Amino acid sequence: MKAKFVVTLIFICAVVPFVAYGFPGTNIPSQPVESATGPEYVNFSLLGKIADRHAQNIWGENISRGKPLFLVDMSGKLVAYVFPFVLNDKDFPEFKRIFNNVRDARNSDRTKRSQNNFSELCKKFGSVYVSATKKNYPIPRVDHSLHAYFLNGELAQQKANDFFGRQAELRHLVLANSCDQYFEFSAGDRTVFINAYSLEIVTPEQIHAIDFNSTKDPILEKLIASSWLDAEIKVSVGVDDREQAKTLTKKLIDHI
Repeated sequence: MKAKFVVTLIFICAVVPFVAYGFPGTNIPSQPVESATGPEYVNFSLLGKIADRHAQNIWGENISRGKPLFLVDMSGKLVAYVFPFVLNDKDFPEFKRIFNNVRDARNSDRTKRSQNNFSELCKKFGSVYVSATKKNYPIPRVDHSLHAYFLNGELAQQKANDFFGRQAELRHLVLANSCDQYFEFSAGDRTVFINAYSLEIVTPEQIHAIDFNSTKDPILEKLIASSWLDAEIKVSVGVDDREQAKTLTKKLIDHI
């Protein structure tokens, strides 16, 4: 059976190293925006509803969703969205403000208190990953923290600038497998991959990437299809959606 994108619950604050030097303050990486067109992609509105319901089940009703991040595979094809949530707040902050807060928490001082400030900031957010296609489970992963884009994005940008000796552009946020993610930066015709957590520069050959878009295992395909039907049923709660829910329920029963 081929490896698939599976549910992984992690606390990023526990695995992201505490870096004891400051941000330059002007290196917030621009978020790459991917085009998701084609019959293989799930309706974006549905994905948002799935993310909202899952987040509410975990963190309660008093949360707010921000704009999603786009994760691609090594070939540059969109495979998942990361929906960021702020907890116990009805207004998701601007991305620039989050970067500023991360920078302030890291740079407040060089003591244990600074690490505590950073940890407390992380705990105010959560991240729900939702697959862009039905080739994988609807919710492959949840992080009880800010995504690495916010936590390490500026540091990765500075490292890429130093590597190229010039301003680098963030091309992609790469999801290599259920655990490993990378910043892909470019400058001219040169490209570099930086681990989103360790900030280590790696070559494409060093990245353990899996194929998110194909499986030859019929049992796994059936389980994934059933998971999508179940997710769609759970968000079809409106009056107008009751008939759709009945249809989806029948399909789910047929799959079992």
